[in-house]
Amino acid sequence: MAVDGWSPPSCRSWPATTCSALAIEERVVVDSERVLGRNHPAPLTARADRALSYRQAGRTDETVRLLTQVVADRERHLGADRPGSVAARRTLVTWRRDA
Repeated sequence: MAVDGWSPPSCRSWPATTCSALAIEERVVVDSERVLGRNHPAPLTARADRALSYRQAGRTDETVRLLTQVVADRERHLGADRPGSVAARRTLVTWRRDA
């Protein structure tokens, strides 16, 4: 299922609700980045949420790739010692270990 013409990669093999949720999350990421800027905390959180959904869908490679980018962007633009950066980094370590 696509929202506004977007559907996640390999969406056909996923349940329709998962595909719909990921499409909506992608719209949230795109819209929040457009309105607030790519490095505002809200789009960074939306991108982390999207990574979590990929993880729940069993897409480990996309999960790690997306969250790695979120961690790097959080550290670069918000600071490595900020609570959101620390939490994202811990989550990434856990997800890499579990992959």
